[in-house]
Amino acid sequence: MPVYNYKCKYCQETFELLQKIDSVFPDHCINCNAPQKFLERIPCIPTVSRVVNKNDTNRIRGNVESHIEDNRNILQQQKQSTGIYDPRKRQK
Repeated sequence: MPVYNYKCKYCQETFELLQKIDSVFPDHCINCNAPQKFLERIPCIPTVSRVVNKNDTNRIRGNVESHIEDNRNILQQQKQSTGIYDPRKRQK
């Protein structure tokens, strides 16, 4: 069941309701009991997050550093074999 966010224009409080998709709009504010005409639905943007621990950070950093080192080695080999360090700069 999705979570719907509502804001009461009367008391300015927001609240969440876990409702079925086909359920009706709430008939009153759960904070101040204001009638339905004071309620508005606030868009809820779902988020997905993952806890990153120190081991994940070190693994990611190691992968990036390894990739950078591999690229440096490839460029060094290109420089030695062709005399061109940057492939975008052509010798004339």
